[in-house]
Amino acid sequence: MTPIEIEQKFRVDSHKEIASSVIGMGGSIQPVESHRDIYLRHPCRDFGKSGEAFRIRYVNDEVVVTYKGPKEAGPVKTRSEIELPLVDSTADGWMDIFLALGFTIANEVKKIRNPYLITVDETTICVTCDTVERLGKFVEVEVVLTDRSRIPTVQSQITELSQVLGLRELEPRSYLRQILELNDPSV
Repeated sequence: MTPIEIEQKFRVDSHKEIASSVIGMGGSIQPVESHRDIYLRHPCRDFGKSGEAFRIRYVNDEVVVTYKGPKEAGPVKTRSEIELPLVDSTADGWMDIFLALGFTIANEVKKIRNPYLITVDETTICVTCDTVERLGKFVEVEVVLTDRSRIPTVQSQITELSQVLGLRELEPRSYLRQILELNDPSV
């Protein structure tokens, strides 16, 4: 069954209070991650219009390729997400294949991610404190699941946890969309 990503993203001035709150609620600190995401444009389809995304992500010493499907209806961003590992030594070769097939590089997003895990009513929720190059500080509250029947429950849990953490400035745009708009406000 295809995994489903359910998330909300918030712009913040600081990560300090959020991190302290999550730890105070019994959350656990996870290893820091350095991300370099290279987003690709499809040769025949406009991912910006369809709401899809395709990227190669370098995370510390690992590489994964990710496809994100169109956004589904609901109060919290929800969409399918397929992520598969690549052997680091083959990542450049895969990029060459994608480019040969007509994909082009849309842009690159770099960030430092400080993830925390917290369990709410038997649901493990990832709260990430992201510092994104050129964009600033954000917090994402996210769950990836495979049981579609749990979507409404998880959407409510994410909304409630976000409120408890005092997250107010909802940012619906992806990091890629924000960078593209920085480069060209008419996008």
